[in-house]
Amino acid sequence: MSSTQTYATYGTSTDLVSSATKNPWRANVNGAGDFALFIAPEQEEVLLTDSQFVNASEYGSDKVIMTGEIGSYLTIKVITTDNTPFYAASTTHADASTTAVAQHRCIMTVANKGAALAYGQKPRLTVFDYPSNLSTRLIIEHAFKADQLYSDAIVHINVADN
Repeated sequence: MSSTQTYATYGTSTDLVSSATKNPWRANVNGAGDFALFIAPEQEEVLLTDSQFVNASEYGSDKVIMTGEIGSYLTIKVITTDNTPFYAASTTHADASTTAVAQHRCIMTVANKGAALAYGQKPRLTVFDYPSNLSTRLIIEHAFKADQLYSDAIVHINVADN
């Protein structure tokens, strides 16, 4: 895999080479290259009706038919979630571009490379009686910060819902 980035612009048929470089992420390299793709239920529905995923001779197994889940495809774990951002037609995306059709922003990331969570104080639960209200109170204290590790380990994929 190359560390050179390419990109395409509308109206051209060839990829252009960027001056920026990236990490050459690979699947299952030393146990640290697992990819995960987060998709919306709308995209899952399309994939579950696509013959490439439900036809065992094309997909390579009958797992989708037997379990009703995609699981993984080409070493990429496919996870369905309601937390993918939705953009209605003619609205502005997080990247300030405007969409022409209703779509979800799906996310693909490299495990242990895209983001990290660091605790300043691990969660601590305190339980005590509060007799004047005839109740018990629960208090949880914690401090943490989440941040992006490698910007090229997270890719946004805008997918039309129709």
